[in-house]
Amino acid sequence: RCFHSSCPFAACAFYSNMPFALAYSNVFKPYICDGFFVLLVIFLFYLYQQKKINVYMLAVCWAVFIWFSNPVCFFEGGLLICEAVFAAVEKNWGKIKGLFLTGVSILASFLIYYFFWLREVAVGDVMQNYWAGQNFPLFPASFEDLDKMKNMIKEIFQNLGIYRYIFLFLMAGMLIAAFIKKSRILIGCYLGILITCFASYINMYPVEDRLWCFLYPII
Repeated sequence: RCFHSSCPFAACAFYSNMPFALAYSNVFKPYICDGFFVLLVIFLFYLYQQKKINVYMLAVCWAVFIWFSNPVCFFEGGLLICEAVFAAVEKNWGKIKGLFLTGVSILASFLIYYFFWLREVAVGDVMQNYWAGQNFPLFPASFEDLDKMKNMIKEIFQNLGIYRYIFLFLMAGMLIAAFIKKSRILIGCYLGILITCFASYINMYPVEDRLWCFLYPII
């Protein structure tokens, strides 16, 4: 429904047969759960677009999801920014007000979550030292940074097996198609990926394939 896919079961079959996904679906870790909640964020945004739920229900659900999965905030931000830009172009100030309130509720929920639990993990010496050097060089300043960027993208996509180059090509093509068709969901998803990369750039979200497991269902 969200992506107007003519054969959605093909995507489900591909994902459910990934050895990487199968391995982590059998352990008590949050990585597979991240994928579920990110998809749920996207689906609720679709319901909001279809006027099946109002902006207040969207705000409450998105605020709660943050407590279940860290990556959801990146995609909530991406979808909100995309929708706000389109609303500004349309001069729909009522919608912008609702989106602003949604953003405030998400930010409040994240701040409570951050100071309650995440801060010690995110900025503590133990985890910072453990993930040292795993930040994504979003703004490369040298050939070393470009090489690091290439290796990190390779690490994330290697779990797609022999199809990784096809998916990279398709993602580039879909980015162009998203702007041509003005698909707010697709543009929002790409913005979500960009925000994730920025969070990694400022040492707030390391690049490790299992931490980016949420990306595979979207791909």
